[in-house]
Amino acid sequence: MIKELSVSIRTEMLKYKRTYALALVTLAPLFIAGMITTIYFFKADKLVKPGTNGIAGMLDGSINSSSTMLFTFYLILLTILIHQVEHRAHSLKDLLSYPVSYFSTYTSKWVVSFMLIGFSLVLYVVFSLMGVGILSIKHPDLIWFDANVFMFFVKQVGLVSVASLMLMGIQFLIALRWSNAIVAFGVGVVGFMTAIILLQGWEYVHYHPYATGVLSYMSTIGRVKVATSQYLIFNIIGVICLYIGGYFMWCKRRIV
Repeated sequence: MIKELSVSIRTEMLKYKRTYALALVTLAPLFIAGMITTIYFFKADKLVKPGTNGIAGMLDGSINSSSTMLFTFYLILLTILIHQVEHRAHSLKDLLSYPVSYFSTYTSKWVVSFMLIGFSLVLYVVFSLMGVGILSIKHPDLIWFDANVFMFFVKQVGLVSVASLMLMGIQFLIALRWSNAIVAFGVGVVGFMTAIILLQGWEYVHYHPYATGVLSYMSTIGRVKVATSQYLIFNIIGVICLYIGGYFMWCKRRIV
């Protein structure tokens, strides 16, 4: 079983060479980190008070914009692009005809998706660190490296990503089930818009899977009363339920 799953994972990884999904995994974190670096590169003297270290404001601005909108749409687009590889090639029929268990073919898709997202998050942290290095050279009196601040930023990135697992799971299953990318994107947009509206004051918004990412970020800076651990537990349980439900859906697929 383990050997079969390992082979399925390697096969799944090969599908994404030279695809838009892999390009998004690489370019999205570069865009976010590069955008905030560019802003501070040209306007650090206006954004940072003299005598203070602007690294906290820079990194906070980056994770704030990412958690509220960019990371949500990143997950929506990535899950769509991952499954469009097979939908466009009409290769699901061939995949289900292979002498490989449904468990291995299905689980490998989840594992590779998590790997792509994890790789993208690592790149985001690395590009952000490079941005700090560039700004410390350009504005040495306004921005310099602070290990404690940067490690807190890394912690925030990890928390936001875990708190977005249920969102990713929902989009993953929708994109897997329907070949029409508009369906998955439409559900994602509706989920995002309702989350933004309900964030204005709904009492139970912390149960909205499209809002828990930004709420976990807000929890790390003390802007909401709900503990960060609640968002993490909710999303971990939620994504496990989605995985199990999706497995039964996958097993019902037919070759014909």
